[in-house]
Amino acid sequence: MFNVKKHVKKPTRNGKKSKVYWVDFRTITKKRIQCSLKTNDRNIAEREARILYEKYNKVAPKIIETDKNISFGEILDYYFTTKSGLREITLHHYRSLRTIICKRFDEKMKANQITDNLIFSYQSDMCSEGINQYTVYDRLKFLRAIFSWAVKGKLILTNPLMNIQLSTPEGGKGRHFSRAQYELIMSKISNRHKDIVLCLFHTGMRNNEVRSMRWSWVDFEKDEIHLPAADGEFQSKTNKGRDIPITSQLKEALLRRRAISAYPETGYVFSPDGGSRKYNDLHQNFFASFLKKLNIKGKCLHSTRHTYATFFLEKFPGQFEQLMRIGGWNNVKTVLRYAHDTEDQRKARLEKVQALFDELDKKAC
Repeated sequence: MFNVKKHVKKPTRNGKKSKVYWVDFRTITKKRIQCSLKTNDRNIAEREARILYEKYNKVAPKIIETDKNISFGEILDYYFTTKSGLREITLHHYRSLRTIICKRFDEKMKANQITDNLIFSYQSDMCSEGINQYTVYDRLKFLRAIFSWAVKGKLILTNPLMNIQLSTPEGGKGRHFSRAQYELIMSKISNRHKDIVLCLFHTGMRNNEVRSMRWSWVDFEKDEIHLPAADGEFQSKTNKGRDIPITSQLKEALLRRRAISAYPETGYVFSPDGGSRKYNDLHQNFFASFLKKLNIKGKCLHSTRHTYATFFLEKFPGQFEQLMRIGGWNNVKTVLRYAHDTEDQRKARLEKVQALFDELDKKAC
């Protein structure tokens, strides 16, 4: 239980000593709590102490009981059944991650058997197998999320991934396509996929946004795409709409597609049957194999979004707010993960630094 005791402070200005009561107890996690109750009345002190004690230990019996018996599979089920606000595409990705991770950790395994050392071992094994660093980060981030949710739901005591540092790999370094790679892709891509890949590059939109795009979103008079927060089955990742400018090359391609569309007002822009069905042929696996044939490594379909941000800031340096509005990013930190230095920018900076030192050396001589 708790211990209430007197504590004598230093003498006050009038020379009297102020006696107040303190409480001292340990929580179920063995954490020691010591604090002043700010009263010199014994009855009030005991009542306040009991409230504090119950506040810190009210869930202790439930935690002691469940932490020993709950399995890893039950934690996963709890996350998927109680976590709200996840989009369908995110849930699909998490379910695929669950299938992969459960090949290493059996769902019948007790949750308290998964320790930080076991996670460290899993991380090192993935790296030794040559798995991409972004994939390793994605899997560990998912594991940390489900254990944190279980801790929040008072199913387990601790998260085994709390001692593992999960930092974004190199801040997304080099994930954009160079100019030469862009030209190679657009020259080799088939006519079937050319327009949608062009749209990905020229707008910086996400893959799901482009595939869900309808003709009602496209404004040819203002040369903009009005992306809604939600439209039917589509839901924006940030739950916010935004306006995206259209380049002249993309506008020409869209007008050409609209002329042959069976649903030029409300149908899908990129559709295999003229507008009634969404375009699903361009997916990550297809694009990855296509890049492999071109000998382009370390890139994926989402790299088109990195490329747009990189080229935008190269053309308009410092215009972060405008890029955030176009791309749907919430802060500059996220923008910097997408926008990268190009080779021309690095050479230009090096030349300026070299010129500065040349000028200083002349003055020194």
